Amino acid sequence: MGPIAKKEGYSHLIKWIIRLGDLLLINLYFVLLYKLEGTLITSNTLLTSDQLFQLILVINLSYFVTQSFVNVDISSNIVFFDRILNKSLLFITLYTIILTVGMALLNRVEIKWWVWLVIYFSISALYISWHTLFRILLKRYRRSGRNFKRVILIGKGLNGQKLYDEISAIEYGYRILGFFDDDYLTNSDAVDYLGAISKVEQFCLTNEVDEIYCTLPGNQEAKIIHLLNFAEKQMIRFYLVPEFYKYIKRGLVLKVLHTIPIVGIRQEPLQQLSNRIIKRGFDIIFSAIVLITIFPVLYLTLGALIKLSSRGPILFK
Repeated sequence: MGPIAKKEGYSHLIKWIIRLGDLLLINLYFVLLYKLEGTLITSNTLLTSDQLFQLILVINLSYFVTQSFVNVDISSNIVFFDRILNKSLLFITLYTIILTVGMALLNRVEIKWWVWLVIYFSISALYISWHTLFRILLKRYRRSGRNFKRVILIGKGLNGQKLYDEISAIEYGYRILGFFDDDYLTNSDAVDYLGAISKVEQFCLTNEVDEIYCTLPGNQEAKIIHLLNFAEKQMIRFYLVPEFYKYIKRGLVLKVLHTIPIVGIRQEPLQQLSNRIIKRGFDIIFSAIVLITIFPVLYLTLGALIKLSSRGPILFK
């Protein structure tokens, strides 16, 4: 139990820590906001105990509903800051929309429009800061040699070497044990060469391998299928590195046409229903805010200038 626990580094608890941290942050934020404002979520009086209970319930239920649509994964081995930023903003935007709907369904609770602006921007900043901080701490934790995955590579061609260079950084939480290749003459002098592909199974069973990355070309189908079946039986994650990686250097989209996998060369966010709902909700909320705040001032100013410089109505049809 000792070596395994050290290798895993309590990885099964990391996602729970993130979720609990999210809930703690959100609840403390609204409690602090309510204490500071006093009549934050009321018309003129403080909330009753029933209204307060309903408010807490809606705040937390909105989080879980949003979580089912937008998964902000910062515990994966490779996650970059721009993805954390985009996913966090997407999460908070949808969370604000769902929370707004939940508040409207309560009937007895209403929030002033300017408070919604404060809530959206401040909670976005806090949420992004918390996730970025946790990601930095997690990388340091992995850099210390904990919470890593044992990885082996099959094949040491151009793809295998590039893959090795990409994931060998220890802060990503991978520990490359070595690679297997049938080309003994070329690779026998390499320090991390573990032997022929026929030795993969025995090595995996004795060294608690977590993931296998296969860079073999498509003409070695029999070996690939054999390794794939072995990995499935032993509950080892198996990944294929496609040969077209050599000439396509961009993010790809994997889809399935019935039983045939197909690869697209661009990601279209609005193809997802959740993203379309978020965009439509943002358009409505942002447009309403502009119409309430900026548009009246702009209309009066431009209208006066138009009247002073020309005849006729301000708006033409």
